[in-house]
Amino acid sequence: GSPAKRLAVSNSGAEGFEVDPIAYAGGVRMIAYNRASASYIPARWEASQHEINISGVERARFDSSGNLGIGTASPTARLHVEGNARINGSLVVTGPCCGPDYVFAPGFKIASIEENAAYMWKNRHLPAVGPARTTEDGRGAVNVFSQANGMLEELEKAHIYIERLNGEIKVLKAEAEARDAVFARELAELKALLKK
Repeated sequence: GSPAKRLAVSNSGAEGFEVDPIAYAGGVRMIAYNRASASYIPARWEASQHEINISGVERARFDSSGNLGIGTASPTARLHVEGNARINGSLVVTGPCCGPDYVFAPGFKIASIEENAAYMWKNRHLPAVGPARTTEDGRGAVNVFSQANGMLEELEKAHIYIERLNGEIKVLKAEAEARDAVFARELAELKALLKK
């Protein structure tokens, strides 16, 4: 047939892989395209691992386990970023990481305020949050999901403490108002006696 690009490998002029050094300004465009239907098609690259190099320097790698490393040639997680990361949008996480509403369950035992305070000052962290951690080279390390879960648990327990304290304050306020009423009545009676 008549290839549409400088290099075209196709199935009888239909599905194929094309390299076009002209269409992309300052670079080379590689496309998976079906010339018969004039549409882009899926592409599949197979190798033991994939490296992405920019100007001769490796910038990203898919390893043989399917882990993607950005800024590292040895990714240890499904996504391993060495350096800063930025998300413009929402980050949605599924799984057992978040939602400690179990603190509201009838059988859940919440430490008293005194017990919680004693633990906090002795261990220098909140019970559900855990201590600060560092890597081998001294950098701070945080498991964002477990930390968020712990902080939310502590927040929910704090609201339970607030509700309990509010109840105690209402009782104390009612008792104080009752005493004030008794005092006011007795004072009025005393004043009446003094006028006689």
